[in-house]
Amino acid sequence: MKEQFEQWVARLQISEAGQKIIEKVRSSEPSRRVGGGSKNVSGRYPSRKMEVTIQFESHRVELPIIYQLEHNQDVLEFYDQPPQIKLDYQATNGRRLGVLHNWKAKYLTAQQKYGCGYIGLLSHRSVKGNRQRKLPEDTLAIMEKFILEDYETIKQKRMREVYGALVLVCEQSGVIAPSYKAFTKEIKHRPVYEQTKKRKGRRAAYKHESFYWELTKTTPRHGVREAHAAGLSPL
Repeated sequence: MKEQFEQWVARLQISEAGQKIIEKVRSSEPSRRVGGGSKNVSGRYPSRKMEVTIQFESHRVELPIIYQLEHNQDVLEFYDQPPQIKLDYQATNGRRLGVLHNWKAKYLTAQQKYGCGYIGLLSHRSVKGNRQRKLPEDTLAIMEKFILEDYETIKQKRMREVYGALVLVCEQSGVIAPSYKAFTKEIKHRPVYEQTKKRKGRRAAYKHESFYWELTKTTPRHGVREAHAAGLSPL
């Protein structure tokens, strides 16, 4: 493990100061104990990879991410609740700007709203400025895959749960992650009937099916009897 870590540091050309921060994270206990709330369930996952238990504050978002990290061979290590890292940025006028407070506020807001504080720390530069600009093709392809294979299924996963897994894959693949707003907007733009049928079955989707005022050879079949074709139920 030490040799792999050293190779990783050398490949990414991490500075000596950065290495010290990482070493502190690796050698420290979790900075706090997580707690559950009215909208999320917390717990601990026994990690064989890390040989310790990993805390999670959301069984719908953070726990699935832990599963992926645990079984991803490209991930050497992962930690929960690392020590705080104070970051200072310098503005164009030369003044130093402390951003830790803002990051913490964004994290807590996302934790309460989506059940995953990490979402609040994501950069949304790709959707700023020219609002007509489309997301990169790689982002759209990954988003389409998650909607089809993870959201539009009979398991009926919540949007924020699927989005958390989507963000993780984007980060691992070096692809810009879509904003949560863009993700939900894409879902809502899809055909309601097909989406409902995939998630809840044909009976639940029936009320969303298109209505035909007249029957032609190209009209989709609706039942097998004349009463069914007319949209009536036999007594």
